[in-house]
Amino acid sequence: MARKLMVVLSLMLALSFFAVAEGSQESAPADQVEITFWYFFGGEEGEFVRSTIEKFHQSQTGITVEGTEVGWQNMEEKLQVAITSGNPPDVGHGWFSTLSSWAPEGLMTPLTEYAEADAVDERDWIPVAWDALHWNDELYALSDMINTSGFYYNNDLLKLAGLDGPAETIDELRDYMEALTVRDSDGKISQLGYVPWDVSLLEWGVPWGGSFYDEETRQLSINDPEYVEILEWWMDTAQQYGRDDILEFMQSYAGSGVRPDHPFHRGKLAITYVGSWFGGWISRYAPDMDWFVAAPPRPDGGTIGTFGELGSLYFIPTGASNTDAGWELIKFLTSYENAGDFGAFIGNITPYNTVNQSRDFLEQMPTFEHNGIVFSEMAETNLVHTPLMPAFGEFRDNLRTAQDSVLFGEKEPQEALDELNESMQEVIDSKF
Repeated sequence: MARKLMVVLSLMLALSFFAVAEGSQESAPADQVEITFWYFFGGEEGEFVRSTIEKFHQSQTGITVEGTEVGWQNMEEKLQVAITSGNPPDVGHGWFSTLSSWAPEGLMTPLTEYAEADAVDERDWIPVAWDALHWNDELYALSDMINTSGFYYNNDLLKLAGLDGPAETIDELRDYMEALTVRDSDGKISQLGYVPWDVSLLEWGVPWGGSFYDEETRQLSINDPEYVEILEWWMDTAQQYGRDDILEFMQSYAGSGVRPDHPFHRGKLAITYVGSWFGGWISRYAPDMDWFVAAPPRPDGGTIGTFGELGSLYFIPTGASNTDAGWELIKFLTSYENAGDFGAFIGNITPYNTVNQSRDFLEQMPTFEHNGIVFSEMAETNLVHTPLMPAFGEFRDNLRTAQDSVLFGEKEPQEALDELNESMQEVIDSKF
């Protein structure tokens, strides 16, 4: 399905490229509004966005969109400069962390009145996704997808090790890690079972039942016992397998991302905890692999569920000159049809229950038999979304530093998390 879709997209782009390029040299007709839209997707995803812009042009005659691809690494910095200089695009593209940090700072335009005027129905949204688009009871963005995380298993490697099915508990995962880790004649790791710290404490907090921030009291609690216990497990793993041995193994694949050289695709990493979009990359780069995905393992008494975050959202930056037309584009980008098409293409579920429960949507996903049902069911049962927390981006960066300080033996888990909790609470308090 993905290949057919890309052929169609390529033909559409080939036919429209010169017309778009030539048209951009001229001013929009007097009865049209021309708006600017910055998006961070590149590559095949960027082509999909550009094709959707063309669909928007075909759907109406009053608005022309000038789309500009801005790499996700630079998007927030460039947007901030544009907003503060008084020349922002009419529609911006950001992560959930953009909203949680920017809405309190007044860098985004409230959209509540637009949504009410157009009767945007919150009842069809996954509740945590709808709530995540708000700050102080104001709607600030709409989204087209949710990044959810799951445990991916190379079933070929599991069978060779005599293992069957997913690990359901942390104790079982420990056994899997031991059975699936192989060393060469020099004692170096040649195949690794799993790396517990391949995602942050926030993702692991879900099966542990942790909650690190209370939106009502505005209190941070990343030093709660659940998170300390997770870091202690990481320390035990580093000691058992050798922290430096694991780092050397992973470093040999540094920079591979989700591309062909990723150790999972090459059959060198048996298990990985990553987003739902990863299934599409497996199909692309390891098409012959026997694999499956499941909910993350949990400790005794833990919770079945997954950590999720709005994968991308569209908003109107403060100071934009064409807010009415910008809203029309945002509605189009996040409509049921377009969210479903993009979700099926990239391998993510949408924020809409109606779309996610549609068999047509699930069967369009390139990894339907592995991915679609698992992630839609986890989203329905227990999807834990990142809370609306000011300075979330700064918190996440400092959390990585705290995690590293424990893994490198500089601090004990409780000490590192206590210090992080205290310093970031001061930052949070300063925002109110």
